[in-house]
Amino acid sequence: MAKKKKPEVPANAYVVRGEIDESYYSEEEVPKPSEQYCSVFTTEVEALAEAEKLNQADWLVNGTNRGLFCQGVEGFSTMPEPVFRDWLEDVGIELPANSEHASWQSWWSRMRGTDRPINREQFLHILEAMNRVDIWFYEVVPIDSQKLPKKLPKVGYAIVMQKWQNGGDDCYYGANYPAMLCMSQQKAQELCDQWNLNDGEIKHPPADLSELEDETGEPLPGYNEDDYWWGGLYEYVVVELPINPEA
Repeated sequence: MAKKKKPEVPANAYVVRGEIDESYYSEEEVPKPSEQYCSVFTTEVEALAEAEKLNQADWLVNGTNRGLFCQGVEGFSTMPEPVFRDWLEDVGIELPANSEHASWQSWWSRMRGTDRPINREQFLHILEAMNRVDIWFYEVVPIDSQKLPKKLPKVGYAIVMQKWQNGGDDCYYGANYPAMLCMSQQKAQELCDQWNLNDGEIKHPPADLSELEDETGEPLPGYNEDDYWWGGLYEYVVVELPINPEA
C-alpha cells in the first residue's frame, strides 16, 4: 500500500509594512525598504494582530497624518450623521459646530494631531464608526514564498521592488511590491540580481537622476524614455525580516 504524501506546508506568508501613499511629499520622508518592512508571518491572523499593535502604538506617539478627503460624514462612515454624532457623544468626544465639510475637516485635524483632546479608547471608538476610510499606517500584504520548512528560521529574506515614480518630479515611491520570501540570504540575493537584469542593464536610477539626461535635458542614448515617463524606474532589493517574531 502506497504511503500517503504528507501535505505540503502552505508556501504563503504575510508581511507587515508601512503603507506609502499620497500623504508623503518628498523622497526624504519616505521610509526606505528596511524601514518600511517590519516582519513576516505565516498566518494572516498573526500579521493583522501585529499591524494593529503597531498602528495603535504609533498613533499614541505620533498621531496620524491621514486627512479626510471626502465630503461629509457619508464619505467616511456608513452611519447617518445624527447617529455618528450620537456615537461620539456617548464617550464624551467633542462635536463639530455644524455639518459643513470644513467643520469636519477641522474636527478631524484636532482628533488626529499630537495634541489631540482624546484618549486611546476614544480614538478607537471613532475609528470603529469611520469604516469607509483607512487611516492606519501599517498594513498586511501577502507575499509569495519558497516552500516553508517545518522548523522556521528566525529571519527570512524578502525581495521587494522599490520605485521612483515620475509625475513631473522624480519621486521615490517606496517599496510597495513584495515579490518573494526566501529562507536563504544567498538565494534571495541571486534572485534579486537576476530580476534586476533586463537586457543586460539594471533598471534603477543612478545616485543623481540628472545623470540620465544630457546638458539640454534630453535622455541619454540607450536610455528607455518610456520606462521613465510611464512606468517609473525600479529596482529589486533584499530586506531581512523576522519571521513570526513573537511565536
